[in-house]
Amino acid sequence: MGRRWRKDAIHLYLDMNKWLNRRLALRDESIDLTPHPLVLCHMDLCRRNMILKEDNQSICLLDWAHAGLFPRFFEVVTISCLNPFDAQYQKPLLEATEANLNLTEEEKRLVKLMKIARAASDIICKCHKQNQTTTADFWQRRRGRGLWNAF
Repeated sequence: MGRRWRKDAIHLYLDMNKWLNRRLALRDESIDLTPHPLVLCHMDLCRRNMILKEDNQSICLLDWAHAGLFPRFFEVVTISCLNPFDAQYQKPLLEATEANLNLTEEEKRLVKLMKIARAASDIICKCHKQNQTTTADFWQRRRGRGLWNAF
């Protein structure tokens, strides 16, 4: 079972690389997650999933439904996505997580690229919902208005 799981995990990892790179290709960028070790990440660090214990020192994490083995910097990416309208909560959590992880410059670069890929994916979905002629036409119009450079 362990061997099969490892094989499936490797395929999922490579599929994730492909998914990210298809979106980053629009900016002539790419990402390679394979050199980064996989660690257990919660992936849903929002208020409802944290309980501060009575000692005011310990935190219990709830709802591990989205948890999995990912590169450690994925947790930073998801914090930004999960709490976009809660700056009072998001900013200190993001700062504490980044400080505790002590991200390398390469990991910080990958966080930025993953945020770009996520934004590209959101835009592609909007393109298809609005029945744009093609995704390429949509991106060409975006580039012409300088919107892509905002990421």
